[in-house]
Amino acid sequence: SRGDLDKYTSDLPSILKQARMVPNIIPGSGGKIDGFRFVSIQPDSIFAKLGFKPGDIIKGVNDEAVTSPTQAMEMYQSMKSSDRLNLNISRDGKDEVFDYTIE
Repeated sequence: SRGDLDKYTSDLPSILKQARMVPNIIPGSGGKIDGFRFVSIQPDSIFAKLGFKPGDIIKGVNDEAVTSPTQAMEMYQSMKSSDRLNLNISRDGKDEVFDYTIE
């Protein structure tokens, strides 16, 4: 819901404690990032509620690739005013789309 989204997007430090993510570096690319991988997720966190699992890689948000920490933060900020959230995920080597409508 919009209330839940507002709650989670207003307290970034709290959200960052709910999961550990690291840049997913493309092998042999010289350090290029193709997303951010969940290393661990707290069981009752927003990430668990959204269906994420450790090892999942967020590769894109609303059809935009996530290639830097700065870009990820910009996308996080833009979520606050969005009615729809579309996440491109890689899970176990397979691409998936998580699509959410925010009411």
